[in-house]
Amino acid sequence: MRIDAAVHGELLLDVLLREMEVAGAVAKKAAAGWDGDLYTAYRRPDGHVAVVLLTTWDTKTDAREFFGAYAGGLPAKYPGGVPQANDVDTVWLDCDSLGQTAARLRGHEVISVEGFDRETTTAVLAAVSAAPIEYVE
Repeated sequence: MRIDAAVHGELLLDVLLREMEVAGAVAKKAAAGWDGDLYTAYRRPDGHVAVVLLTTWDTKTDAREFFGAYAGGLPAKYPGGVPQANDVDTVWLDCDSLGQTAARLRGHEVISVEGFDRETTTAVLAAVSAAPIEYVE
């Protein structure tokens, strides 16, 4: 069940990165290329919260910078999480009862799916990754 949705903006993404133990200067620089986002939270049947965060960035370089900072902060956000089969553009983390977490870089976008079971995380990440993107200047 959806319980919350919002746009974070550059400032809140900077704060989020800092809460994930990303150094202040790195967090500020990584959030600076923000061009838009949508955050949605869902309550799972077991009461835990799962989140989908979709972000878009001014340039591919800005997106890669945010992705690097975000992916680097995931172990601090989910202590004890176990990294899974990561590649250059996608990171996976198994977080026991908190579910599967995945973050993916796709052009100007960074997609994060956190807290669902593995099957749902994989399906959501695949569906969002397959959606066409239209850039508007």
